Formats: sequence, C-alpha cells, structure tokens
Amino acid sequence: MKSNSVEFLKDKCIKCTKCVIKCKSIGIEHICVKGVGKDRYIDFIDENPCTKCGQCTLVCPVASMIEKSNIEDVKHALEDKSKLVIVQSAPSVRTSINEIFKMDYGVNMEKKLNTCYKILGFDKIFDVNFGADITSIIEAKEFLERINDDKSVLPMFTSCCPSWVNFVKLYKPEFLSNLTTAMSPHIHSGMAYKTWWAEQEGIEPKNIVVVSIMPCTSKKEEIYEYNGIKAVDYVLTVRELAKLITEKGIDFQNLEESEGDNLSEYSAGGAIYGKSGGVMESALRVIKNKVDNKDLENFEMNNVDDYGIKFKESTIIIGDKNIKTAVISNPKNFRLFLDKGLYKNYHYVEVMNCEGGCINGGGQPLLPPKPNSEYELIEKRRNVLNGIDTKLNKNNALNNKEVCEYIKWAKTKPFAHELFHVKYKA
Repeated sequence: MKSNSVEFLKDKCIKCTKCVIKCKSIGIEHICVKGVGKDRYIDFIDENPCTKCGQCTLVCPVASMIEKSNIEDVKHALEDKSKLVIVQSAPSVRTSINEIFKMDYGVNMEKKLNTCYKILGFDKIFDVNFGADITSIIEAKEFLERINDDKSVLPMFTSCCPSWVNFVKLYKPEFLSNLTTAMSPHIHSGMAYKTWWAEQEGIEPKNIVVVSIMPCTSKKEEIYEYNGIKAVDYVLTVRELAKLITEKGIDFQNLEESEGDNLSEYSAGGAIYGKSGGVMESALRVIKNKVDNKDLENFEMNNVDDYGIKFKESTIIIGDKNIKTAVISNPKNFRLFLDKGLYKNYHYVEVMNCEGGCINGGGQPLLPPKPNSEYELIEKRRNVLNGIDTKLNKNNALNNKEVCEYIKWAKTKPFAHELFHVKYKA
C-alpha cells in the first residue's frame, strides 16, 4: 500500500487481521490475508482499490497501518522564519484530542488547542469552520441553480469527504457529475488565506504555509493541487498532533484556554460539519434563509432501513418546492444506495465514508478494544458539536461577516470560479 495518506509498515505487522476485518466491514475489502498458519500475511486486492479512509489505522494495535506522517514537514515550516505558518482545526478535532490525553470525554477542546498552537509556534490560529461557512454558501448557491434548472443533474451529492469522492472516481464514475463542485472546507479557507487575507495583510502568498489539523487521513490526498494553487500545504491527523504535543513536552491537560485569531470565527452551521448530516443541514440553513428569509427550524431526519440499507431522510419545504434529502455513510451502505437506485428519490444527498461522519474519521484517536466503543465515541463527540450549535443559536453561514466579505471580494476577481469550484476527473 503506497499513498500520500496511509501506509503499511510490514515489519511491524503482528498479523492480527483487525485491519482486514475493518476494511471488510465497511464494504471495500482492499485489505486481505494470504497464506496459512505461520506463513500468512497481509496483502492488498488491486481490484478493490483503497479509498484512503484510514479506518484500518483506527484498529491497528501496533501502528503497522498508519497515516503517512507530515510531522517533520510541519516542524521544518515552523522553524523557517521566512514563512508565516497558519494552523486551522477541523470541527471534529476539538471533540477528540482530549481522549488521547486521558481527559474527560465529550468536552470542547477548542480554546485549549488555541493555547497549544501558540506554544507550538504557529503564527496564526484560524479555523476550518471558516472554510465550512464558505462551502455552505457556495454549495447552497449551486443547489439552487440545479433545482431550478430542469436540465441539471440531480440529486446533488456533497463532496466534502475525499474518501467518498475517491469511491465515486474508482467505483462509480458515472456519478461524478452529481457531486457538488464546491470545494471542501479546509481547501476553501486555505484559498481565502492565500489570496484575500494575504492581500489585506500585504503578505506574499508564497511565504504562507497552511497546516490543517484533521480527523481524516484522506485529507492528506486532497491537498496536492486545486486549480494550480496549493491552498493547504500539510495535513496532520489528530494522532499526529498529539505526537507533536507530546514531543514538545506540553502539558495539554493543564493548559489555559485562549482565543484564536480573527479568521477563527464561525457560524453554528460551520461547527456541525463534523457530524453526519451536518454538511447538508448547514447548506439547507443558507438555502432556507436565501429563499424564504427564514431560519431552518425543527429540522429532523427519519431513520430508513430499505433493502438493509440504513440512512436518514427528510422533506423540507423551501419556496414552492418540497426538497427531498437523504444522509448516508459507510461504503457498504452507499454502494447499495446507488446500485438499488434509491438515490433517485432525492434532490440532495449527503454522503460520508466514515460512519457518524468526520467525528469518526480515520485520523481520530485509536478505537478502544471494548465492544461498541466506536458508537459510544461517536455519540460523545457528536454531543460536543451539538453543544456548540446550540450555544451559537443554530445560525447559518450568512451570519459570518468575514466570510461574506471574502466572497464579495472574490466575485470581483476574474479567477473567482477557481477559488470556489473544482472539476472532478475519474
């Protein structure tokens, strides 16, 4: 296995086969066992290509299946005094970093992380939620264009999850045109930092290094180039961040809380991106506001089990239309969702590779060995994001003044499309 996101260290492998079981459980089956007895070994099935989700790394007890490390790259950037290094955290990071440091679960670590980043030497502390608010506005605009054009491709699928996008490219390329062309949040914010913000601050974009702290391994694949601009330079998983913190001797448990810098502000809609259903709900909040000049209230989704395919659905009245939506995760589920044609019943579908969403991403802390621990952690991490949502009164991305200023600025530029949209190729 060779990639920019996940690697297999054969010499460390104890042949416990937990990675094989995990990969099979999500319906990819790229990892397999060959041989028998003492001669058995881990191998990979090329006909079932890897989507880089990193779920195998969550269960490997010896770090044989592990994310491709960028710790040294980030350390070198921090030591380079000619560079201004920006750090931005995904919403899920603040729900889980405490688990590694044996702290109480279900607590928002955002402000401790801000202090930690300052100690580590980052020059600016921004937030991926800033980019999430951009994504919500751009994706909402695209959905409205599609729903009002009889020739447009529907349903529109979300594309924030790079492992889901990889799945479409590798297994179902006929659905590429269904993917929203809106970039994912950390790419959107990276674009803003290296254009609009750099111009405001009088900084050469080439002297800016953007580091994203993510709950995901496949985000490492996502950053390599967007429209000729490397918006994000490096991605660290939550586990890599914890290693860096430990290496620097930082007592994370006892850190004081502090605020981030100006682009660390975000709406409630940006905060819920980390949970399954949050991306679509965030865009729907914008859509409802734009069309009906109202907040999206009492939004609930109903559980569905059709052909053994588990997902959620809801119908929302926006303007004079009944918008049918669905939320689904796990390749085993969404492969059948596509094969059985269930997608045809909806206008807008959120898809995430990892069950529960990014809060259960492949770059999160290792899963405890006890049964059902995965589902307990999903619930505790989800509650953190729901708490932020409630605290911010469930507002939407249009309430983020800095984001609206950036979008207004970008629309005056001849390269505006390149700042917001990406074209997918199989």
